[in-house]
Amino acid sequence: MSAGKTKVVMWGALKFVCVVAIMLWMIVCKTPVLAQGSITTDQGPLILYVQTGCTHCAKVEAFIEENGIGGNIPIRDVSVDEGASEEFTALLDSQNVPLDSRGVPLLVHDGTEIISGDVPIIEYLRQTFDIPEESSSFSTTDFVMLGAGGVVALGVVAYGVYNGVYGNKKR
Repeated sequence: MSAGKTKVVMWGALKFVCVVAIMLWMIVCKTPVLAQGSITTDQGPLILYVQTGCTHCAKVEAFIEENGIGGNIPIRDVSVDEGASEEFTALLDSQNVPLDSRGVPLLVHDGTEIISGDVPIIEYLRQTFDIPEESSSFSTTDFVMLGAGGVVALGVVAYGVYNGVYGNKKR
């Protein structure tokens, strides 16, 4: 095979590999992770109190979205919604929660049970909605970064192979 034909075959193979990698990346990134089992609770309503810019709140909100249980849990932002802030304060006052122990994220179950902090809330939701541990082991962002990294790595390897075959030849 001549050098010209080999070059065309290499470019064709490189394009094919890149297209396949992008398609796989799109499939992996678009696969939703849904909760298994019931998505309603018999013990009463749940309300999640959050605050804009809170990273711990963002983790809980991402967990809720990734597991498809958002329709069952109203999310109230105490930094934006004055009514939510008043509810939040009144609820914690009624439960005698000290001022220095108040914070978000805060999950309230049936107006009486209070769960505070991202890890305890996620664990509580996992148990309440029968979400297996492995269903939330990777977030959508993890899949996006993994897919993007794979595409970049594949491109680097393909470039290295191409450059190794044609880079040292004089034109």
